[in-house]
Amino acid sequence: MNNNYPLVTVFTLIYNTNPKFVIEAIESVRANNYPNLQHIIIDDCSPNPGPKKVVQEWIKKENYSCEFYEHEVNYGVCKTLNHVLELAKGKYIFGCSDDLILSDKIITEVEILEKLNDTYAATYSDATLIDEQNNPLYGLFIQKYRSFHRLPEGNVYNILLEGNFLPVMAMLWKTDVIREVGGYDENLSYEDFDLHLRIFKKYKIKLINKKLAKYRIHSDSLMNNLTDWNKDLLRIYYKHLDQRIARDKIQEIVRIVISGSTSITDLKKHYIKYPYFWFLFKKIFFFDSNIISRNILKLLQGLGLDLIRLVKIP
Repeated sequence: MNNNYPLVTVFTLIYNTNPKFVIEAIESVRANNYPNLQHIIIDDCSPNPGPKKVVQEWIKKENYSCEFYEHEVNYGVCKTLNHVLELAKGKYIFGCSDDLILSDKIITEVEILEKLNDTYAATYSDATLIDEQNNPLYGLFIQKYRSFHRLPEGNVYNILLEGNFLPVMAMLWKTDVIREVGGYDENLSYEDFDLHLRIFKKYKIKLINKKLAKYRIHSDSLMNNLTDWNKDLLRIYYKHLDQRIARDKIQEIVRIVISGSTSITDLKKHYIKYPYFWFLFKKIFFFDSNIISRNILKLLQGLGLDLIRLVKIP
């Protein structure tokens, strides 16, 4: 420990994750040689204990300094991250589970955050892309999701409402800010978009014009396995109804959900009110055509139907 450097908490989450990816992520953290680090590693009750054991054996063999926890039941991502917040002692915090960080990431972001005033909550950079064998892929993380003439910084709340673009593996947050906004919403399947909106509605973010991480694209990632984003997006945008962009997004999602749903259960799952009515209405009048039903809903919306009122968040 070196008290001249603020303590940084890094967390690594394991859930049946390929142990090769986890170990490489940990090694990339170790390669930073940051002198004041708390590394929390949590296995969220993986059904297959094999990957966890491989990581534990590596930690023991390498005598790697960390805190390893095992959940007896599966918490899910957001509840596990709230557990991380309970354990975190660092002034700053970030996660590295199956991606890689570059050797100067931590010190670079710490030095910048230390100079910023209290209106800033985090720093970020872009990230390069790699495959399962660490081979570089074409493009950068942010351009996969958004198109910018110049990467934004400062007040990015309205930009984020249009869609998430921040690469969490290339960020560093002030830990107390995450606690201040209430931590992670355990009703959600994924954590970052909701957290970013709540933080950057109040705080600013600083851009670092260099690549500080490598984002791994692989078949087991949450990004590739979460097939239905709309349920969580409705819940997230409902927290920001005072913003026109959020209201427009909700209405767009409602049109997609109603036109695309093939069962009453699906409509209920997405918090749509009057699911029996909309299911029958689509069957009778829309002939099960997604395009027709979506355009009809758009027409009804233009005639005064408030699609936001069709959502009932429990």
